[in-house]
Amino acid sequence: MTLGIDLLGGDELFKAADVAKLARHPEDRLAKVEDEKPLKPKTKSAAVYGPGSGPDGGPIYEMVAWYREPTDAEMDGYLSHQPAGSWGIIACKTAPDYRVENCRTVSESPVGSGIARAMRQAAWQFRILPPKEDGKPLIGVWMQVRMTYTSNGLR
Repeated sequence: MTLGIDLLGGDELFKAADVAKLARHPEDRLAKVEDEKPLKPKTKSAAVYGPGSGPDGGPIYEMVAWYREPTDAEMDGYLSHQPAGSWGIIACKTAPDYRVENCRTVSESPVGSGIARAMRQAAWQFRILPPKEDGKPLIGVWMQVRMTYTSNGLR
């Protein structure tokens, strides 16, 4: 196709600048989380994936339940309103007094929405039941924390 105008650098240079023909970056394939469904919390502690999946190479556990859910007032300062169905997942180390620390972003949808970042910033307020082994709480292990926007707000 010719445009009927003289392009600076010629038609070949114009065609070479077509970004749709550029090679895909490997991280682009990893970032397609919009189609993925977040894992639902189980009623008892379980490793989500298995040894080696946590940030330090150890296991990462699914969140069992909130000890106390964060209030809307606690989250509003960190998180702008998002469309229903938006979600974020972070990984945090369990700490005494039902707290979490050293949180890292795992994923979010829509990508780039900032939900996971806001969760990390607000995590100092979270009170979560830690996973247990032989009836004893596991402190200092990685645990996955998920929040989802619904039509009624953040859950």
